[in-house]
Amino acid sequence: MMEIKAGMPVRSKAGHDKGHWYLVLSEEGTYAYLIDGQKRTAQRPKKKNKIHLQPAHGVVDVTGMDAGAVTAYLKTFYKQD
Repeated sequence: MMEIKAGMPVRSKAGHDKGHWYLVLSEEGTYAYLIDGQKRTAQRPKKKNKIHLQPAHGVVDVTGMDAGAVTAYLKTFYKQD
């Protein structure tokens, strides 16, 4: 299994948001803080256990991205489903 780190696109494997794509804003222990550019922004990230996440390949620098850029980047992963 890939190690989850900041800037990685991930897909939720469990919970009410199952199947939803996020970008990892940061990680702390067994938890990751996630953003999607719409409901979950950098000011209000979602805290989720890493075991409930499926990482995808690639890492992007999230520090310079605004909400629109995050949404646009994640749309490339929506199309793969």
